[in-house]
Amino acid sequence: MEQNGRKLTPASQSPLLQVNRLKKHFPIKGGLLRRQVGAVSAVDGVSFDLFAGETLGLIGGPGSGKSTLAKTILHLIKPTSGTVQFAGQELTRLDKQDLRRIRRKMQMVFHDPYLAINPQMRIKDIVGEPLQIHNLGDVATREARIDALLQMVDLNPYLRGRFPFELTGQMRQRISLARALATEPALLVTDEVTAVLDPVVQQPFTALLRRLQQQQGLAILYLASELTTPRQLCDRVGILYLGRIVEVAETAVLYRHPLHPYTQYLLSLLPVADPSSETRRQTITLSGDEPNLAQPPSGCRFHPRCAYATELCRGQEPGFRNLGTPAQPHLVACHHAEQFSA
Repeated sequence: MEQNGRKLTPASQSPLLQVNRLKKHFPIKGGLLRRQVGAVSAVDGVSFDLFAGETLGLIGGPGSGKSTLAKTILHLIKPTSGTVQFAGQELTRLDKQDLRRIRRKMQMVFHDPYLAINPQMRIKDIVGEPLQIHNLGDVATREARIDALLQMVDLNPYLRGRFPFELTGQMRQRISLARALATEPALLVTDEVTAVLDPVVQQPFTALLRRLQQQQGLAILYLASELTTPRQLCDRVGILYLGRIVEVAETAVLYRHPLHPYTQYLLSLLPVADPSSETRRQTITLSGDEPNLAQPPSGCRFHPRCAYATELCRGQEPGFRNLGTPAQPHLVACHHAEQFSA
């Protein structure tokens, strides 16, 4: 089934990134001959468009396929099937040399900055490494660019001689961001970038991302496991469950009027600032355990844990429907979403 998260825009604007029916299945091998006996469907038919200057959040819990999706889009791992087009170029058809060139414009900030950067390199070498790899500028130009990048992420250039272990976690994450911005990308993919940060510094880092996006016209694919930070950062939000998108809408619409039961569950986990309201808040609980991706449920993948599931849900996979308007689409893959749309 095609999972569609497409945004309606004027015909004059083409998507920067087009993901179409993307799948990534990891083989399971067994027996003496190590033959394939099954597969883990980490990403299973995801489609969406992302436009220049837009931030799209894809939210899902552990095992939803977020990190695999990001790496497959950037072709850090090869997709099983489906297509990825960036700036009109089909990435699956490019050879290694052409793919390396286009990666200048597609960069990623990983979840854990201490694992993503070399602890034995100085900050100036970490930030300047992409400039050297892509042969951008002479030595003097690179040195000036490194200082400018550090200032861009609100760090003092005097840190250029330090090592990663001498910095705090949020500083290391800003170093990872500076490195990703070194080649002036058009697309930035961020994978759980605030999850490792102290709650006190999460908001400033999110504000930094938003500012950089506005200043440089970046398209950001923001991957997260919770719905707190996407409210401030994202223009649209999509919900991932077991390798599939189950709902996509503009951020304000999705937070105000969620249509999929899994989206409702995630939103019920958000804390409320008012203590009296927090005590009255009802958190939705899910029954059962997370299904096995090697043997996904028939029909709707969420039905084993859904309080509204019927025989239709167990037997037939729901297609995407727009329960919003053509101008403000609200796409949901749920057989019974109408009962939540009143």
